[in-house]
Amino acid sequence: MVRLLGLARSTRNDPEIFAGLVHACRYCGLLEASEAAHREARRLDPHISTSVVYTWWAPGDMAKVLAETSDAGDSELRTMALEALGRQDEARKSLHATPAAALVPVWASIVRALLALVDRSPDAAAAFAELAATHMDPEALFMYAACQARVGDTAGAHSTLVASVEGRAVVADRVEEVVARLGLGPDALSSTTGWRLPASARVELGSSLYMCPDSTPW
Repeated sequence: MVRLLGLARSTRNDPEIFAGLVHACRYCGLLEASEAAHREARRLDPHISTSVVYTWWAPGDMAKVLAETSDAGDSELRTMALEALGRQDEARKSLHATPAAALVPVWASIVRALLALVDRSPDAAAAFAELAATHMDPEALFMYAACQARVGDTAGAHSTLVASVEGRAVVADRVEEVVARLGLGPDALSSTTGWRLPASARVELGSSLYMCPDSTPW
């Protein structure tokens, strides 16, 4: 993140740098900075793709997730957002956008788990536990922990969240907020530890908050 911030200061008109900062800031727990980086990337290039939907999904801003996603390109995240808003019929439609026969095995497993989530099937907890056991991406683990919590698998959600924190998708500064959002209770905090953004990086970020034409702090 610090290297990207340096590039952002020296190369002010490259939208790809700010698109990268959307991801980097989120992984450092800096959701507001991540969203600001997205706005600056879009100011420079209105058509650039960023990972801001994951930034919005983290605190549960599902309306923004739906505004940015599509059934064709982001059906996993879109389905979770629709389900969280109680729009089950639309969630099913999102999942069926791609014919089952065309799905690769990994995606087929994800679709089965999401359908179980939408339908509140008794198999949902086991389906997400299987996904969590076979995935290494800490951000995916964070999403699966949320799904496990929604189907009542508190123990599984806690275990998956710990793996996500250890993978640095959720930094220690935001663990309490995340635990509260997932409804895991205060006991989860005692065993959920994580990496903290070094003080030097915070100083670097603070020194890089310049004002852009749209008043976005970069």
